Amino acid sequence: MNVSSLHVCLFQANIRWKAVKENLMHYEQCLEQIADKPDLLIFPEMFNTGFAVDTIQLAETIDGESVGFLRYCAKKYRTAVTASLALKENGKFYNSLLWIMPDGEIYRYDKRHLFRMASEEHLFSQGQERLLVNYKGWIFLPLICYDLRFPIWSRNVRKSNEFLYDCLLYIANWPSSRMQVFKTLLSARAIENQSYAIGVNRVGEDGNGLLYSGNSQVINPFGIIMSEAASKEEIISVTLNKEDLVKYRMQFPVSLDWDV
Repeated sequence: MNVSSLHVCLFQANIRWKAVKENLMHYEQCLEQIADKPDLLIFPEMFNTGFAVDTIQLAETIDGESVGFLRYCAKKYRTAVTASLALKENGKFYNSLLWIMPDGEIYRYDKRHLFRMASEEHLFSQGQERLLVNYKGWIFLPLICYDLRFPIWSRNVRKSNEFLYDCLLYIANWPSSRMQVFKTLLSARAIENQSYAIGVNRVGEDGNGLLYSGNSQVINPFGIIMSEAASKEEIISVTLNKEDLVKYRMQFPVSLDWDV
């Protein structure tokens, strides 16, 4: 399927600390207010609990309540949905990003770079492989929060006139004290990979007293902000244009000189 434009909704949520049922109920109420049906709906990292490394106490299986909610949203709104949460599998725990198609099919990425400053690596197992999702003629590389600091992990590739992906996606719980880093790196990832870059952050205060200013953004391949959320809970929408992306890559083919 070749779709030149894609309507994306970013849900910049004020996540209730470790309150799974309350969060899911709140999301459902907020989504009722969406006027235009999205092609892709994106929640922040650990959307059901907030970023608590001891969230393994609330870790679910792939058949759990939170995954069921994501599948419900995908089916109800006939859209792809993505979010991360703590998953348990074979005695191990993962910070897993799930990409759920409208028909319920699930793709999974386990966070590669675990945030050692919060001891995430002591409780969660490290992911080993990237995930590429082909959806409506667009190829996405979805990643999680701390991954943003590691450019090799997001490296795009060009073979002939084909690119590995068209859009980078980072879902995050990125504190306001380091927001300039978030903005700078998100723009850099878009520029250096000649792709769109989307960062979906949370807002509010978590159970550790950390403040989050949101600033969820959609960046075009020039590194220019197309849309940015304010420092409040909100859902913002933006339309990605494939023709603009292809035209830019042809007119300014820096990708031909990328290091292998």
